[in-house]
Amino acid sequence: MNRRMDQDYLTYQDEGFASKAQQEFWNKSIPVLIIGFAIWGVTSFIFSEYGLTMDIGVSILLMIIYIPVWIATILLAHYRKNAYSMISFFIATFITGLVTAPLFGYLIYFVGVTETAKLFLISTTISASSLTGCYVIGWIARKKNYGTKPWGLFLFGALILFLILEPIVFIVVGSFNLFYFIFSLLMIGWMYACGIWYGLLLEDEMKADAWMYFVLGYFLTLINIIVRLMRIFAISNR
Repeated sequence: MNRRMDQDYLTYQDEGFASKAQQEFWNKSIPVLIIGFAIWGVTSFIFSEYGLTMDIGVSILLMIIYIPVWIATILLAHYRKNAYSMISFFIATFITGLVTAPLFGYLIYFVGVTETAKLFLISTTISASSLTGCYVIGWIARKKNYGTKPWGLFLFGALILFLILEPIVFIVVGSFNLFYFIFSLLMIGWMYACGIWYGLLLEDEMKADAWMYFVLGYFLTLINIIVRLMRIFAISNR
């Protein structure tokens, strides 16, 4: 009887620790995610006009900076350097805002600031709610002991395929063609699948206190869905 009580007490202690760890995980990650998203959105709007007339040399320079900064941010998160990864993340979100500014400028030019802002809010609401739902699906699936490896292999293979095909499609048909529209829908579907996979991994991230991993995965997936939804709108109103 006493042994059973001791086991129950230890289980309670473990559950209490897990609950506290989860709370700390969210307390750290959610504010950073919100701030990073705000930096990206505000930067995209502020530099939208300049984005339409951006010199090709500046665009190339941005991409040269953009990729290494994100790689550094991800590597810092991988090695649990959360504080450094957070600082690098804020820099990366600003640069990303500059990269996506031309799309915002294009929409503002054709539909105006107010309509573009409405579209941004609607796209954000749809993307955030649906992506969060995918995380929840993954979380529940993990609780049912579904494996993560098959998902990871499938998504990685699909990513390689998309990385090869997207530049080809862009060069051949352009970014506002119907074929590219369909390709964007496929990419959005892939990103939602990533959301489910991230949900499968979420418990492991909590145990490892890898809260910047969650921030990076959610942010990059979210803004890619938002940008593609806005691009689809731009195609339909061209």
